[in-house]
Amino acid sequence: MEIIRKVDTNTFYIEYIHAFNGFLRLSNKEILVLAAFLEEESKLNEHSKELLFETTIRKRIQDKLGITVYNLNNYISMLKGKGVIKVDERDRIFINSKIIPKIENGKSLLTYKFVINAETEGNKRRS
Repeated sequence: MEIIRKVDTNTFYIEYIHAFNGFLRLSNKEILVLAAFLEEESKLNEHSKELLFETTIRKRIQDKLGITVYNLNNYISMLKGKGVIKVDERDRIFINSKIIPKIENGKSLLTYKFVINAETEGNKRRS
């Protein structure tokens, strides 16, 4: 099955996250924060990606969402706890690469693969 959803550039990241939020279980505000970081990330070139969580960008996101630095830090912590935002061995913060959409020619493809484990199902029926 293929579902095509047309979105504009202002809502793309929010709609993108909503499309698979059943797996992430993010709150509405967490979605907005992650979407804002994804949008900012898309504007950075490969050599400046590690600047994503620096003060200037954080301040821009705070202003956009109307939240305090304290609130933003709490949302970042919650997103870390859910594996959406990660920290590397050098304490650099980054978005989990599995979350970042690949956009080509104005399109992004999101694929679900459901693996039904027949062995697990069989064990449940015998119990």
